[in-house]
Amino acid sequence: MRTLKELVDRLTTHTPQIIHHATGPLLIQAHPLLDQLQEAQHDHGTTDGRSTGSSGSGAPLNVDALKLACRITDELTHLRWLHRSAPTPPAPALQAAADLYGVPATHVIGPPRPGFAGLTIAERLRWVAIRATAAGAEAAVIEVVTGWVQDIERLLNPPVTVRLRGAECPACGVTRTPIWDADQDAYVDTPALTITMGIQPHARCAECGATWTGPEVVDLAGQCGGSTAAAAHALGG
Repeated sequence: MRTLKELVDRLTTHTPQIIHHATGPLLIQAHPLLDQLQEAQHDHGTTDGRSTGSSGSGAPLNVDALKLACRITDELTHLRWLHRSAPTPPAPALQAAADLYGVPATHVIGPPRPGFAGLTIAERLRWVAIRATAAGAEAAVIEVVTGWVQDIERLLNPPVTVRLRGAECPACGVTRTPIWDADQDAYVDTPALTITMGIQPHARCAECGATWTGPEVVDLAGQCGGSTAAAAHALGG
């Protein structure tokens, strides 16, 4: 589980991240997720390639990114006011928390400007994180902020589902099973096993309902006769 500091850094600063390339893992400095979300609101369309509107600049509007950005702003506003109305943590605790986040303690010891006017979303988030850390109340903020990180990453890199043709389910032994296809308004015979690759890879058998998550997906690839090394690489392991 990532700490609040790690989550806030991922959202607001450049952070080292490992990406998996055909030539092997690469260490890069990833752009802040909040910046990427801002840019994603005016890209070449939605995450499924459809453009659903237009912005004043003429660039297509990504409605999914806009909705997520609005939700994050609303939830951050709620967090800010919760911590603003709570008792101010002791000055030594605020000083230690401010040092942790690399922010002058004078920025968080006194009350923020009315309505947090003039503060960027990153500055507002860091103010909340420092107050939460100083008060020992990180858990509630971590729960909210973890959702932001996961939802932005999912938006930027949507999961891809792959059907394992010819693979037999280790749990029930079935290779193919009928699945309802709404487009064809009929049952279609398809491979029973599917693997969804993304932030949280998982696999499922549509016949018996057996599921595999995380490292279990790599083991599943081996049980189905595939390369566990290749599976681990493809799944980001």
